[in-house]
Amino acid sequence: LQPPTGTTRILLVGGSTSFGYPTRPRGPEPLDEPVHGIGGVLQASLDQAWPDQFEIVNIGVNGGASDDTLRLLRRSTGWGASAVVVYDGHNEFLSVPARFPSGLWRFSLVRQLLQALPRVTSSPGWTGPPAYIDAAHRKAVVDVFERNLESILKVSRRADLVVVLATQAANLADLDPNWSTDETGSKQDLSTLSDDELEALWEAHPRSADLAWILGRRRMKEGGDAGAPLRAALDNDGLLLRAPAGINRVIREVAEREQVVVVDTQAFLDTLTPVPGNEIFYDWVHPRQVGALPIARGILDGLTEAGVLPGTVGEVVSPQIPLEDLLEGELR
Repeated sequence: LQPPTGTTRILLVGGSTSFGYPTRPRGPEPLDEPVHGIGGVLQASLDQAWPDQFEIVNIGVNGGASDDTLRLLRRSTGWGASAVVVYDGHNEFLSVPARFPSGLWRFSLVRQLLQALPRVTSSPGWTGPPAYIDAAHRKAVVDVFERNLESILKVSRRADLVVVLATQAANLADLDPNWSTDETGSKQDLSTLSDDELEALWEAHPRSADLAWILGRRRMKEGGDAGAPLRAALDNDGLLLRAPAGINRVIREVAEREQVVVVDTQAFLDTLTPVPGNEIFYDWVHPRQVGALPIARGILDGLTEAGVLPGTVGEVVSPQIPLEDLLEGELR
């Protein structure tokens, strides 16, 4: 269906954070109107500012990575949209098998076939380290993400879609790394060390996610700057359920190189609290409504900067999410 006359259609693409997980977890039928997560806030805010003039079509997919975003965007170029918001990058490492030659990762057929394998997960029954502890493997994954992002921009331009890219926001404060990529420093009782001893140990072992996490939490309690060690703990997590710094760096670099608008969602959340945590996120990456509001605020400002909106949205509002969806989201 094409958008109604006088209505500007905007696509929202990405993984489960775009889809609206965990309050919109499943269901075979599309919603008449987005109400869950970031997409719901975008639609409600646009409706209040310019009734019936803008339509958000959410084609985020749970567990999807940039391969999926590119595939879905190619299928949606005939839908009469005028713009696309890309909030993608948290899931790039989830399908990387325990062992693989990093050179093979550049072939899309290999990545598609590997979707049939069990994903890296912290669930019971999972064994063995992920491949991306190795620097070459990490680089291979990030390189594929960059190429996919460039292809997303090419597809969008051919379809005359204005693009707004968004960096990936993550919970830094409340969820410790699943394990460290550098065990040195985590085999002793770190709680007994002084602040100076912790700082020196982290300087000697910068890839120890456990050590960086403990140092960051120590700084938080003492009112210091905890951002650097907590982000280092995220980046060196042995199970990358959050986008590492390399993903966000690529988003910024591609946006600058291709001259498209970029929204730094992590920076918007940092204005709420220096180290965003569980009051903003359900888990590692999925925002609660209080987190979806500033993320949507940034995206709306980005759409204004890109010329998609006729002006600045005065107020960002939250839609009414069914109570049963909120309760099920909390249980997940």
